[in-house]
Amino acid sequence: MQSIPRITIIQDRIIAARHVADQVKELSAITRRHRFDSLTYLLDMAALEADQLAGINASERK
Repeated sequence: MQSIPRITIIQDRIIAARHVADQVKELSAITRRHRFDSLTYLLDMAALEADQLAGINASERK
């Protein structure tokens, strides 16, 4: 059995984190529009966490 190169695993995790961040930001926009304040806060926190995992810093956030 051949192991997966570490760089591939890291790249896959970054791609996944970016995807999660994008999806959560879309949900956050919906909850913000409808003034679901608690949900918006939680989704914003999830987006921040996903951005951090993807290596995106504050100046690069949408």
